[in-house]
Amino acid sequence: MLVRVNVAALMTCGSVQAGLVIDCGHRTVSVTPVYEARALPPYATSTPLAGLTLFDNLRGLLQNYARFIPASGNGDDVECHDLLSDSVVTHIMTKMLLASPIALPEKMRANLGVVGRNDCVLSDELVSFYESSSTCTGAVTRLTIDTERYGRGLLVFPSWIRERAAEPLFSGDPAADHQSIPDAVMQCIGRVPVDTRRALIANVLVVGGVADLPGFRHRLLHDIVARLHRDSRWSALAADAALADESQAFAPSDRSWIGTSLAVAAKIGTVELSRDDFDGCTLPDWTAISQ
Repeated sequence: MLVRVNVAALMTCGSVQAGLVIDCGHRTVSVTPVYEARALPPYATSTPLAGLTLFDNLRGLLQNYARFIPASGNGDDVECHDLLSDSVVTHIMTKMLLASPIALPEKMRANLGVVGRNDCVLSDELVSFYESSSTCTGAVTRLTIDTERYGRGLLVFPSWIRERAAEPLFSGDPAADHQSIPDAVMQCIGRVPVDTRRALIANVLVVGGVADLPGFRHRLLHDIVARLHRDSRWSALAADAALADESQAFAPSDRSWIGTSLAVAAKIGTVELSRDDFDGCTLPDWTAISQ
């Protein structure tokens, strides 16, 4: 059975039939309006600031601000430019990150970018703001890791990196001219029919692996509301903006799969294909694009 993933995700919210589904993937974040249980692709928007951006920005921050202390050394630290494997960065990204509840001031967003891309570096003013606004328990985070060159040792980095690695997703990347996720939502709101806007903004559903970050959903909603207030065209919608499922019955990364299972069980979909019919089919995939 073929079911649109955004409609399936919204099914996990129960009787909700209208909402904005923000799907945070690895390479793209898409914002798709769903109205009366039907997706509206012509009004959908997207941004490339997604999971890969988070990974690259985290690696860049660690390479610039972290230090490594080899266990076999005399206590001297070394730079981390070529020491961090993908598995170490992935572990920190999936196990240690969170989204800061404090938005970046408007005047500082022009200096923001993805560290490690386009020769981007953080200004001293921005680093100072990150340090002063950090909500982490300690100023420094320590993690034991293994490296090929020095073996086991201690990775030491400022704790603000844990909650600010995802900042480009909320504030955009001016250097690459990529809009933020809240800006993609605003663009979507501007495209949809006027009579659907209030119902859509009242149910913002955030799904995907990136949305599993603690505090991500509420920071995203906060930034969306702030943008609605700043724009006189949409300020009346700010009071209605809300997350679709405050109870968090399911993890954001599981909603699309669970919703699809519900759709299949209820036989809700456009095309249904039995296994016997499928076994004789040859479906084209990316390997056949050049042929």
